Amino acid sequence: MSSGLEQRNLALNVLEPAVLILMTSACWVGNSLTCIAVYRNTRLRTSSNLYLIALAASDILNASIVMSLAIGVLITGRWPYGEALCNFHAFFTLFSVYVSPTTMGLTAYNRYVRIVKSAQEYSRIFTPIRSKMYVAAIWLTVAGYVSIPKLAGWTEYGFIPGYAVCTIVHPTETMKITHYSIVVSFFFLFPLGVATVSYYNVFKTIKQHNQNMASTNQTEDQISGITAREIKITKSLAIVVLAFGLCWIPFWIIAVMQRFTSDAVVPRNVQLLCTFLLFFSSTINPFIYAGMNPSFRAEFRRAVCCKTRSDDLELQQISAKRETKSSGRESS
Repeated sequence: MSSGLEQRNLALNVLEPAVLILMTSACWVGNSLTCIAVYRNTRLRTSSNLYLIALAASDILNASIVMSLAIGVLITGRWPYGEALCNFHAFFTLFSVYVSPTTMGLTAYNRYVRIVKSAQEYSRIFTPIRSKMYVAAIWLTVAGYVSIPKLAGWTEYGFIPGYAVCTIVHPTETMKITHYSIVVSFFFLFPLGVATVSYYNVFKTIKQHNQNMASTNQTEDQISGITAREIKITKSLAIVVLAFGLCWIPFWIIAVMQRFTSDAVVPRNVQLLCTFLLFFSSTINPFIYAGMNPSFRAEFRRAVCCKTRSDDLELQQISAKRETKSSGRESS
C-alpha cells in the first residue's frame, strides 16, 4: 500500500494534479447539469435520456470518488488513504469501467429500435418501467460482478502506481485469465459490437429516409416516423460512442498487454495517459449533448444563469413590448 509513483520532476508534480482537478470539476459540473436539465424539462424525460441520466450518474460517482481520490495520489506521489479506502476506491473504479460501456450499448440498441423498428415495437420494448428495469439490471449485474469475487476471496484489491488508482489484483494466473476473458468479452467488446451494429443500421435507415424525402420532394421533417429531432439525438449519441471508443480502446490494449506479457514494459506516462483517457471519456459526454442538442444546450444555459422557463418567457414578453414600442415610434 505504500508503493509510490516513479520519481517525477517539478513540472509533472504540478501539471498532473492540475489537469485532473480541471477534469474532475468539468466532469462533475457537466454531468450534474445533464441531470438538472432532464429534471427541469419534462420534454427531455424520454427513455433514451433515461440512459443518459444513468451514464451521467455513473460519471458523477466516478468524479466524486475515483477521480477525486486520484488527485491526492498525484499530489503526494503515493496512496495516502489506507487499505480500507483503497478497497472502496477499487470497487468504484471497476464499477465505472464496466457500467459505462454496457449502458452505452443499451442506449445504442434503444436508438436502433426507435429509428429502424416501428413505433409500436419501440413503445412495447421501451416502456418507462421497462427502461428503468434495464438500467437497474445493468447496475446490479456490474455491482455483483465486481463485489462477489472479492467477497468470495477469488480476487484482491491493490494500488497500481502507474495508473494512480486502486484496482483488481489476481492471486492466480487462472483467475486473471478468467477475469479478463469475461470483462473484455461482456463489458467491452459485446456492448461496443452492439453499438456499432445498431448505429450502422440506424444511419443506413436515416440515409434511406433522406433519399425518400428527396425523391418525393417532401418538405416535412417527418417521414416513416423519423423526425429531424430524432436524427440529431441519434447523431449526438453516436458521437458519444465514437469518443468512448477512442478513449477506451488504447486503455484495454495497454492493460491487457501489460497484464499478460511479462516482458512488456509500459512507461508510467503511458499508463497514466490511459487513466486520463478513461476520466476524459466521462468528462466530455455532457458537452457533446450540449453541443448537438438544442434542448440540452438551452437547459444548461438556464441552469448556469439560474433562470427558470418562466424567466425566459418574461424576457421574451419584455422584448416583444420593446419591439412594439419601437415600431410605434417609427410609424409616428
